Amino acid sequence: MPKLDKQNHYIKQAYYFGNTALVAFLVLNATLWAYKYTDDVLPKIIIGLTLILFITTNFLCIRNGLKASKGTTAFSKFKLMSYLSISVLLWALILIFLRDDLLQTFAW
Repeated sequence: MPKLDKQNHYIKQAYYFGNTALVAFLVLNATLWAYKYTDDVLPKIIIGLTLILFITTNFLCIRNGLKASKGTTAFSKFKLMSYLSISVLLWALILIFLRDDLLQTFAW
């Protein structure tokens, strides 16, 4: 972990939630791929829980990032904006590329 302000714990929380969101996104891609190519062997609850984890950690990263931006230096704001842009990019990738997979997965 890079050196962060010890006074401002919101930056640390945004960092950890951003990394957790990235890992959850990669796990979500892997489970969707496995679900597609293994003929419905995986239960849908695993995909649903991973999706909920990804959405929750993204929102927590953004919330803590906005709280941290009130009293930080310009360099910390730059790091914070980079994590926020990564989360927005991941949301765009989900909406563009995984929309059909998610709809087919949860279709009854």
